[in-house]
Amino acid sequence: MDYVNSDKLIFVLASPAGGGYRLGRIICCFDNVFWYEAIRNGKYPWRIFSSDQVKGKDISPYHFDRRTHFNMVPLLGERIERFWNSQDLEQLYSNNWSAEMNAAKANEIITNGKSLLWVLHDTPEYLLDKFPNAKIINLYDENINDVIERYLTTTALFPINIENTKLKPQYENDHAARIRMLEVENANPTYRDFWAWENKKEAFYKDYMLDEYKESISQMLKEQHEKRIIKSPKYLSVSWDNLNIDAIKEYLGASSINENYLSLTKS
Repeated sequence: MDYVNSDKLIFVLASPAGGGYRLGRIICCFDNVFWYEAIRNGKYPWRIFSSDQVKGKDISPYHFDRRTHFNMVPLLGERIERFWNSQDLEQLYSNNWSAEMNAAKANEIITNGKSLLWVLHDTPEYLLDKFPNAKIINLYDENINDVIERYLTTTALFPINIENTKLKPQYENDHAARIRMLEVENANPTYRDFWAWENKKEAFYKDYMLDEYKESISQMLKEQHEKRIIKSPKYLSVSWDNLNIDAIKEYLGASSINENYLSLTKS
């Protein structure tokens, strides 16, 4: 199956700590969107609980793995591309990524009429260049300062590395080498640990770094925000203040949504 050109891929794009996984769960309540049913995710998307069995779910109860009954639906976008040299990205998606999609039986899910969903932090135009027929729901922030504060207690604590080595190239690029060197001193580095390594030459983030770290994160998120608030007919832009379920339903070509989604609209 030609996954890259499929129209059964849904990308929920949001700022880190912007509520992307909560919106992802809402969208998985539509009748034509696949839910990653698993004990660790919850049998239904509206089942919310904290757990240390899924990375990130102990930080945010809305978090979920892209796990089918067979395998993990593979990551895409910047988080995996940074381990590759730019000239090799076509190989990533045509070989490694497509093979992992097959391992997760993505072709069967799509053939049975369901769309697959990812929650990502890339910008819409960037992903449309690679996945021209994907459905993109772009969640922009009404208050970027609130997102900055949430980032410091959520995304900053997520692991910087990715576990699926099948998505990585056989070579080690500069980004991968820097993480490997950090892991010599810190076996499980987080995003803020990596920042500390890059900026302070320390393997573990420390409280005295907060002001400088927050300033760095603020700049990054505000730059992303400027790109995210750009609206386009190529994708659907929404915010928590103007979340229009009917518009999303029409955009995705869904017939219905489970009424339990309403419990997810309350933060």
